[in-house]
Amino acid sequence: MSLWDEKNLKLWAPEWLEQWFLSKSFELQYPGEDAKCTLSFIAASIEGECSLHRSKVAQKPRANFELKMDLDWKCEVVVENGKSFIDSKGEMRVLDFNSEDCEDEFEIKLICDDVAPAGVNPAEFSKLTGKLKDAVRKEGLPKLRAALRTEFLVAVYERAKEGKEHGG
Repeated sequence: MSLWDEKNLKLWAPEWLEQWFLSKSFELQYPGEDAKCTLSFIAASIEGECSLHRSKVAQKPRANFELKMDLDWKCEVVVENGKSFIDSKGEMRVLDFNSEDCEDEFEIKLICDDVAPAGVNPAEFSKLTGKLKDAVRKEGLPKLRAALRTEFLVAVYERAKEGKEHGG
């Protein structure tokens, strides 16, 4: 007889995270200006394992997960008194978001698109989007880590309270 109950959340976790990313945005300070820029996600692909273990003796649940995330992001700032905007896009890769060290600064690899649109001066494009990339790197990544760490764990434990299992 096992002393542990396990709830498989293998299918639920990626679905929840994909929806979370697509609905999440972070307001960031646009460097060197008295303006805010917005970091949001336009695509998310999540793979991995997730389950919840509960000791039959202590009844205290413990999340167990190991997830990989590929995210497409954009960061934009409104300019010219709301007449236009500048944006920067790229990818974020989280190769190992796991329950063992999610409280630590888990690595997020930031990849920025550097190709200027047709008809735009590449040097000017790089100058304008460089500030957005700096905002994502310096303020966006820490905000993302903190929100992901807290909100995902809250959702996992809420799922346990519902008593639902969703795995494969």
